[in-house]
Amino acid sequence: SLAATLNLHNSHSLLSLSCFQAEFQRLALGFKCDMFTLEKRLRLEERSRDLAEENVRREVSSCQGLLQALTPLCEDDNQSMEIIQRLQKNLDILTQSMTRVSSRSEMLGAIHQESRIGKAVEVMIQHVENLRRMYTKEHAELLELRETLMQNERSFGSHSERGWKCCTQRHILSVESSARRVSIAAIPRSGAGNMHFDMVRVTLPSHCNHDNTLLIQS
Repeated sequence: SLAATLNLHNSHSLLSLSCFQAEFQRLALGFKCDMFTLEKRLRLEERSRDLAEENVRREVSSCQGLLQALTPLCEDDNQSMEIIQRLQKNLDILTQSMTRVSSRSEMLGAIHQESRIGKAVEVMIQHVENLRRMYTKEHAELLELRETLMQNERSFGSHSERGWKCCTQRHILSVESSARRVSIAAIPRSGAGNMHFDMVRVTLPSHCNHDNTLLIQS
């Protein structure tokens, strides 16, 4: 039953998180077992109660029968008749009290069960509070980590963009300077005693503003 499962401390001392987790698992298992056998145990307890009440009624009825049997024998004795009448009243009171005792005993059992369940619920609530604090802490750490990663990503992107612009500008300047240092080679050719030079066609890069083709003669 759940009463055997709930082995909790009476004091309200703080338990570590691992202890709360172990206690929570044990309580959860106890609740599951109790729910599985609850209807069966309820029927058994009701049957035991009904049998006990029926036995008490039989005993009271037996006592009333004995008093009725003694009444004719004691009719001449006033003192005996007075005692028999007092006993009859006491038996009637006993019958009425029996019903009240049965009801009160059920209420007392429910209160005891509520006390045991209250301790279990207290452990569960504390466990849930621990989980909530852990979630809040980890969620805050996750948000902080995400913000840090986003800042690092923005910083890395800005540095990469500046580096790419610098490399592009250096490459363009290098190409322009190499285009300006074009060397023109003259090829000599002999004929009729005169030295002639062939004209060399030089093609400049396409990004120059002037005509791309120059004819140079030495």
